[in-house]
Amino acid sequence: MRPLDEVTKKKEVKTPEHGIFLAMILLEDSTFNYPALLHDLSENWGIVLPSEDTSSDGDTHVSDYKKMRILVSLIPTPIPNEEATEMAAGNYYWKAGAEVVKRHSAHLIVSVVGDKVSDRKKSEMLVKIVSSCCRQKNVLGVSTNGTVYQPKFYIAGAQPLHQGELPVPILVWIGFDSAEKGTNVFTKGMEPFGKYDMEVLGWTGSMKEILDKMYTIVSYILEGNVTLRSGETFGTTANEKFPITLSPSTWDSNKMTLKIKMY
Repeated sequence: MRPLDEVTKKKEVKTPEHGIFLAMILLEDSTFNYPALLHDLSENWGIVLPSEDTSSDGDTHVSDYKKMRILVSLIPTPIPNEEATEMAAGNYYWKAGAEVVKRHSAHLIVSVVGDKVSDRKKSEMLVKIVSSCCRQKNVLGVSTNGTVYQPKFYIAGAQPLHQGELPVPILVWIGFDSAEKGTNVFTKGMEPFGKYDMEVLGWTGSMKEILDKMYTIVSYILEGNVTLRSGETFGTTANEKFPITLSPSTWDSNKMTLKIKMY
């Protein structure tokens, strides 16, 4: 696959606020072994967090590590309004997800912030912490990017980090909605990187083809810290020139997304 080619740049558009990387880990019961997390972080990723928290309040742990602030907080209640169950139902990689997620009775909030560290470094740290959390037996799923990932899927998805590659499929979700004609395809998870999420409206080709194209685009943007702007065109081959426009999202009217015309 050739690198994406930017062709035109017609106008500047302010990008979304960025810098906070967040995930919620669904637990079957209200217990979490924080020392086991520290052990797994050290064993699997060579990360040794300080032995004492920067601040601690029972089930909330806050640590500073390489200019990043890391929070892991146990909330002894499920995510409200069956939100996690609804998100899990949309995960086409996990058919039993909604039924499994219904069992969660508590959750962890995991976040990574830091003004003096790149978004990429923060995203990598979040994935390393969350994948280490997923090794505990009472973890049912990971809620992030508008979906819920199966723990073993998330652990496997984190492995590219060992080769210095971004684990794009667990950083950005690519979802589908039915449309009057064809299917609307969208990303969720670009905003923490300071990028607009993207949509392809009325796609009528194969799902495999559009997934491959969207993951290629997302990887290009995140790996190269590229900002696509309304009025540009680009393509995944020398002959493709897809127009880009910025407009309100079809799935959240309070958000703006880049629409990519691929037909």
